[in-house]
Amino acid sequence: MRLDPLWRARSLYYSSKARAKREGIPFNLVRDDIVERVLFGHCEATGAKFDFRRSKKWHRQPLGPSLDRVNPKKGYTRNNVKVVTWQFNVAKNEYGLEDLLAMSLALVTRHGLISVTKEVAACGPKKMRKGTK
Repeated sequence: MRLDPLWRARSLYYSSKARAKREGIPFNLVRDDIVERVLFGHCEATGAKFDFRRSKKWHRQPLGPSLDRVNPKKGYTRNNVKVVTWQFNVAKNEYGLEDLLAMSLALVTRHGLISVTKEVAACGPKKMRKGTK
């Protein structure tokens, strides 16, 4: 059943294994490791809780688990893969981590969720540093 976290973890494992073979990239993941990380229930990048329900609004569940290759060129290896939310993975793959972090910081600052000083902004991604004086 697709709502079952164990089923989803195994699906991630076998899908990544097939993708690695098809693309000719390294693969050394251990199924039980992926299962354990999915069952932990939280995104390794954001800390958001996974949602295994079907989304009525989207094709994929934004908070569903996904495998992120930290460095896409290194393949699906144990020290290169994180279990993250699908929405984080899509955004990171589309825009890169630095731009995603800059956008996230700007978003929470704009909505008054945090207050950012010039010193904090200077420590952030390159694009955030460009806007500071």
